Amino acid sequence: MYRKSGIAALVLAAAVLSGCKGGSDISTGSSLSTSSEVENISDNSTNSTISSSSSETGNSTNSTDISTVSSSSEVENSSDISTSSTIVENPDPETGIFIANHDPKNALKFIFDGLRVTITGKIPPDGIDYVKTDRGAATKITTNDDEFTITLDFYSGADGYTSVRVYEKSGSRALYRFRFADGKVCLPDCTEVAEKNMKVVEKAVEQPLEQVSEYVAAGSDKQAVREVLLQVKALSDEICEGISDDYDKLRAIESWAANNIYYDYPAFDRGVPAETLSLKYILENKSTVCGGYSNIVAALAAAQNIMVYNVHGTGAEGVFCLAEKPGEAVHEFNYAVIDGRVIWIDADMDSRCYYRRNGVYESGKSIHKFFDADISLISQTHRAKYAEHRDYFALLDD
Repeated sequence: MYRKSGIAALVLAAAVLSGCKGGSDISTGSSLSTSSEVENISDNSTNSTISSSSSETGNSTNSTDISTVSSSSEVENSSDISTSSTIVENPDPETGIFIANHDPKNALKFIFDGLRVTITGKIPPDGIDYVKTDRGAATKITTNDDEFTITLDFYSGADGYTSVRVYEKSGSRALYRFRFADGKVCLPDCTEVAEKNMKVVEKAVEQPLEQVSEYVAAGSDKQAVREVLLQVKALSDEICEGISDDYDKLRAIESWAANNIYYDYPAFDRGVPAETLSLKYILENKSTVCGGYSNIVAALAAAQNIMVYNVHGTGAEGVFCLAEKPGEAVHEFNYAVIDGRVIWIDADMDSRCYYRRNGVYESGKSIHKFFDADISLISQTHRAKYAEHRDYFALLDD
């Protein structure tokens, strides 16, 4: 969905600078409509047989009323889902301090306090070389065992944006983007968005199996669906070999998808035929668009009996908080529920692999910017409209 720059593992989930791919991931004349990725969204839409991220796709002849996407029954035990992704008011109205927790495996944490920004986390394998900012700032890097702390004290509080680049000794770099407003570095309060996102979680629906089948092998018979699912199971077992914890399995699956699946620009240009989102296409071509990333992550996780949901909504990497207005990029991503906790996932945005229009596959190291960011942070960049669960392996018994 996004034309992402080649940046490395340390990245601020809410604020990385990146360009939108633009265009539209829309299936035309097909029963399977994609999570359409568009720059300009209008309200013109009709109905579609399968699922679409939004009914606001101006270029689509087939969009979907959300109420008809899946069965009306909500997924069982939704009331047992913990909102431990606690929605907190950020920034704090009294102190102005914004605290963002992200990527627990690397313990990334961001504290915004006036003109001071503090970044903490696990030291990358090759270590941190130096930090460079667009705007003058005193930079201090300290380390303690396997953790680092970067302190930035900006001397300019003028409104606007600045970029901070953290260079690892390996030569890779991480990019952060901060906004100055009213004499401090800040992020807007997205509490309302976070609350809406969690309501979508509470109202997730079960997608009918005939629709799930199309996400496995578009227009194919039961035998083709069976063969694809057995391939998915074998691949999932390979990815998760030696891993016992569901959380670590999920992280390995998201990492595999981000590192091995390429964003399919030629398919994007063709309006994204339905098959492009299917598991069959993804396994054969190692490429897809955002809806396909969401699909393969959910299916690989299902093979490990991990509950992962497909979320339709909007997303933007290069802004702090989306506004509810035309211009949002329609997007599809995931969340999982492990031990009752909601874990947000976006393998598309974490990927740095591209299948270019000239037929070249371009590989880049993935990031974990959008794996298990807390609800207050993910809501800076993602808006959920509805969520569905696909019981892929029930098709083997159908």
